[in-house]
Amino acid sequence: MARRFNYTGRKKINQGDVFVRIDGSGPTLRFDATLKLGDYKLAPNGRIFVEAYRGNTASWKRFDFGQINAPILPVTGSLAEFKDPGGILFRVKVTVEDNGIGRLLAKAEKIKPSAPGDDRNPAKSLLDTRTQELHGEAWRLDFTDGRPLLLVDPRVGGKEFAREPQFRALVAPAMFRQILTEYVMIDEAAIEDDDPDDIRNRWIHFAERTAKISFPGFDGVDEEDRREWIDSAVSAFASNAQVVDRFEQSLRAEGAP
Repeated sequence: MARRFNYTGRKKINQGDVFVRIDGSGPTLRFDATLKLGDYKLAPNGRIFVEAYRGNTASWKRFDFGQINAPILPVTGSLAEFKDPGGILFRVKVTVEDNGIGRLLAKAEKIKPSAPGDDRNPAKSLLDTRTQELHGEAWRLDFTDGRPLLLVDPRVGGKEFAREPQFRALVAPAMFRQILTEYVMIDEAAIEDDDPDDIRNRWIHFAERTAKISFPGFDGVDEEDRREWIDSAVSAFASNAQVVDRFEQSLRAEGAP
C-alpha cells in the first residue's frame, strides 16, 4: 500500500538555511550538508531527509539526517550513482508519521550545491551561465530547475561572450524581460512572499532597486499594471547599464563603420 502524505500546514524552509557542498566525481562523488532548522518550531520527532536528484530524470537518492531533536549534522553522503556532479540538486523534507499516514512538516526544493573552495551560499547567485550547443540559437534561458540559467552557444563565444558589450546590449535587456515575465506573469502562483531567499523574490527586488519603482503585487492588480512595471524595470536596467553607448564604443574600437 502506497504511503499517503498530508501536506496541510507545511512550512517552507528558506534556501539560506540549507548549505550543500559537492566534491569529487565517479566513485568518489560525495556531498556534505548543513541545515539550520531551529527557528522553524518543528515537532521534535520530525524526521529529516535530504534527497539528491538530477533535474527531471529518474536519478534520485535519499539520506536520513536524524530527527529534529537529534539531528545528524553535518552529514556526508556518497553520490557515486550519479557519476558526475552536473545538474545535481537537493531537497530537504521534514516528516512525521501519525497512524500510518506521513505528514510533511517542512520542505525546501531545488537547492543548488556549491563546489569545493566556494564558500558562497549558492542561493545568492541570481543568474548562472553555461556554454551549451543550442542547434541554431545563440542563447536561451532555461528555467527547468526553477532558477534561470543562461545558455550560450559555443559558436558565438559561449559563457565568456556573455561578458562582452555586444552581448549585454543585444541580449541582456531581453533576458531581463523574459525572467521578470516568467516570475510575475507566468509563474505568479509560485511566489513565496515571506521568503527573502526565494529566487523569484530576489529577481523582483533586484528589478525594484533597478527601476526605483515598487512591484505592484498580485492581489487586485491588473495584468497590464504588472506589464507596465516590467517595461519600466527593463528600460531602467538598459539605461543604467548604458548598453547602447557601450555597444557603439565597442564597434568603434573594432573599427566598424
